[in-house]
Amino acid sequence: MASMRICRPIGVKLGDHVRRGEVLGLVGNSDNSTEPHLHFPLCEANSPLGSEGLAYALESFELEGLGTDWKGAQSQPPKKEHEIPAENEAVRFPSGS
Repeated sequence: MASMRICRPIGVKLGDHVRRGEVLGLVGNSDNSTEPHLHFPLCEANSPLGSEGLAYALESFELEGLGTDWKGAQSQPPKKEHEIPAENEAVRFPSGS
């Protein structure tokens, strides 16, 4: 099971099958956030509270900055492959990723 939080779903609804590269939603802000972000947990059970979660890696992303005061990449951001972003990393997903 996968669920998206802090986003506005577009074009998909509960039970839909999706394909790689399909846009699922737009990121948003929660009460205490200063920047748009997304929570996307993957679970092996049908309840986030009743599961351990599943390990996953993203095919690729670019590291834009660190912490809460980043202003966007000033040079070519380093490309990361087959990883997940670490805590407080601001990333972007280039088109075609």
